[in-house]
Amino acid sequence: MSSRGFTLVEVLVAVVLLAVGIAGVHAAIAACTGALGRADEYEVAAGLAQQKMTEMWAGVLPLADDEGDFPEGPEGYLWRLEVADAEREGVQEVLLTITAPSSREYRVATLVLAPQETAGEVTEETGTAAAPGRAVAKRVVPR
Repeated sequence: MSSRGFTLVEVLVAVVLLAVGIAGVHAAIAACTGALGRADEYEVAAGLAQQKMTEMWAGVLPLADDEGDFPEGPEGYLWRLEVADAEREGVQEVLLTITAPSSREYRVATLVLAPQETAGEVTEETGTAAAPGRAVAKRVVPR
């Protein structure tokens, strides 16, 4: 540096370094904003999945393939329930898929005892009475 100021090269280097730093900060803020949006969407989807599972356990939602939306919930979210026989006799696998407005899918899978002719029948696995449709295992399937 001379006694009269900065040279042109010094000013250009300083401007380039400043531009690179601002671009990096902008990219970090954009990434954080996107992650916050996905986290909010996940939280809503988890609450809606819990609501549908509760309806299923209460008998309001039949244990059968079905789909729909949430008329009293947030707009744009859809649900789909798929029921299939599991590998073990007398057990059904239930897959609940919540589709967000962004088309991202959130899935919850659980195993339930298949409805039987007589409620309160003693099961072979546990030797205890099991109510039809009672969950025996649960897992979250990331998507």
